[in-house]
Parts: sequence; structure tokens; C-alpha cells
Amino acid sequence: MSVSAKIKQYGAMRAVGMDTRQITKMIAAKAATYSLSGCMVGCVVGLVMSKLLYDNLITTHYSYAVWSFPAIPLTVILVFVLAATMIAVHTPVKRIKNMAVTDIMNEM
Repeated sequence: MSVSAKIKQYGAMRAVGMDTRQITKMIAAKAATYSLSGCMVGCVVGLVMSKLLYDNLITTHYSYAVWSFPAIPLTVILVFVLAATMIAVHTPVKRIKNMAVTDIMNEM
């Protein structure tokens, strides 16, 4: 979403000499920052909430039940976040590559 909002700025950067590789790195850094920080906060908050809910809802009724660390679900989450990040970089970069710099400059 952030990249789509700034598509004209990226076109202007291309017009003044920035190559596609540099723009790709810039978009990848932004996407990685958003996705990794969101994933870390979400996983930490999710683990704490999972433990609290498990203790309050399950352990109070079944004393033999023990909460275990959800390694496999966290791994699946990380894989999906990584895939979403790569897609979030690939799609706008492909669109920026296909843009004519002159069209962007005429719209500004």
C-alpha cells in the first residue's frame, strides 16, 4: 500500500537516474521492516495471550494439561510472512519497471 501511494515519487527517482536495482532495494527494506516488526510483535503478543488463555481456560478445568511452545505454527507463520514480503516487493517493482518515465513526469 505504501509503495502504491508513492508510485509517482519512484517514477521521479527513476527519471533523475536511480536504477531499478536501487528502487528494489529501497522497497525491499521498507517491506522487510514492516513485516518483520509486525511479525515479531504479533508473535510475542500472541504467545503471551495463548499462554494466559490456556492457563485460565484449560488448566483451571484440567490440571494435567500442560501448555507447550507452538514451534510448528510459528514456523508456518514466518514462512507466510516471508512469502508475503517477497510478493509485496515483486509486484510493485514489476509495475515500476514497466512504467514509462516520461508518462510519470507528465502527470506531475
